Amino acid sequence: MVQFRYSIFVFVVAMTVVVSYLYIYAKQLRIDRLSTITSELRARLFAEALVRTDAAIKSYPKEVIFRICKVQALAGLSRAPDALQELTSTQQMFPNNLDIVAMRAKLLADMGQLRPALIEYKRLIDDPSYAQSAQTLADKAVVELKLADAHAALSDIDKAIKAEPGKTRLYAIRARIDKSLEEYNKAIKDSTIVITTIDFAKRAQSSGLESESTKHLGEALAALPDELSLRVLRGQCYEKMGDDSAAYTDYSMAVQTDPSRTDLYMVRGAISQKHNHYRLAYSDFRHVIEVDPENVVAKEKMAALSKFFIPPKVAEEPPPPPKPKFKKGDLTGQGYQLMLDNQLQDAIAMFTDAVVKNPNDFKARRYLAHCLAKTGNNREAAKQFGFLLEAHKLDSYDIQRYAEALEGSGKSGQAADLYEKLSKARPNDVDLYRSLGRVYSDMDEKKKAIEACSKGLKLAKTDTDINEFNRILRDVQLDRPK
Repeated sequence: MVQFRYSIFVFVVAMTVVVSYLYIYAKQLRIDRLSTITSELRARLFAEALVRTDAAIKSYPKEVIFRICKVQALAGLSRAPDALQELTSTQQMFPNNLDIVAMRAKLLADMGQLRPALIEYKRLIDDPSYAQSAQTLADKAVVELKLADAHAALSDIDKAIKAEPGKTRLYAIRARIDKSLEEYNKAIKDSTIVITTIDFAKRAQSSGLESESTKHLGEALAALPDELSLRVLRGQCYEKMGDDSAAYTDYSMAVQTDPSRTDLYMVRGAISQKHNHYRLAYSDFRHVIEVDPENVVAKEKMAALSKFFIPPKVAEEPPPPPKPKFKKGDLTGQGYQLMLDNQLQDAIAMFTDAVVKNPNDFKARRYLAHCLAKTGNNREAAKQFGFLLEAHKLDSYDIQRYAEALEGSGKSGQAADLYEKLSKARPNDVDLYRSLGRVYSDMDEKKKAIEACSKGLKLAKTDTDINEFNRILRDVQLDRPK
């Protein structure tokens, strides 16, 4: 009996040791996973971090930290809608976690969804732990400023400065808010001028005092030259006075401000037709048809004008390229189709999934790099291009895009090396010398910048290229080479 009890005791002790060891091992494994994911996020290896976070979430479905890491990886891959969806589902699982609310508010603000972001910030501020957070108050003030609520923004930024008076960023935001308030007060003053002037001008016009009306409208336009309503009203006054030339000028300046005003094009076309300027009239009526294809009056006037001259032929648009067919489950093919349709964010998501599924899918990785570059994510694009370069899967065009991505991500030295190699292979390419001049100018390599611009100017044939080279030369404070 004693031996039996001793055996049970030994068994219990052994099981306790085993369970403790397994617990410690599992805890260490979780820490190691989190450490690896965090390191990948810091190194901006977002695609790899995304794979690891998905695996970690399957193992630890109730761990909020892995879900937050997944959101960061998705945001780093420019997949903001997917990141927002992941945050929303995480928020439903952990409704009282205010850190998730803070992340969601920041992401919504970055996506331009300002009013939903403001709602989340207000929810944060209502909590005592965030009520005195200078960072949260400052972020809320920036959103309010973008929503043109400068007074609320000023109140929040003052609270933030009171909470942390040593932060220079807060004073910079306050300066922006002060400037916005000045512009707001000026806008109120300008709108008062506009309303008063229009009211007086209309009363003078109805009394037959068009010359008096144009005088006051001119004074108002001197202060507010881009105010469309004043410009149109003065054009109408000139037209009534029989000064078609002045009316035409005002209407022309008005359509430059708002090209969608088809009524102004109709009036301007009628003035041109009245003075036998048939081509100008035809051009105005054709613009009306382009904006409003159902405008019967414009069509009739165009038909009447076509009797006086041969109208210019409108070039037919070439048919769109045929859309490639792809098999079901072909992620690269689907991503390519989205890229053709200019749905770049969806294309990035599809190509990323293809690369995660098969890291050696060089076609998907190449398309991913180009899409990332087009959306401005130069750092991640450069990473993908670099992978392809090591695998010898880049052509001359891709290497140039790689150099541009490096330049956009601040790696001017590496970009310059690639541009130099390309310029040796393509010595007559003006664009490469312009890129070299620009990069060397940023690096303050004045001699190399002037040398690149000298070669480029010898090849430049258009005024645009010549002006660009001269601008770079001015930036490096050197005279144009002879």
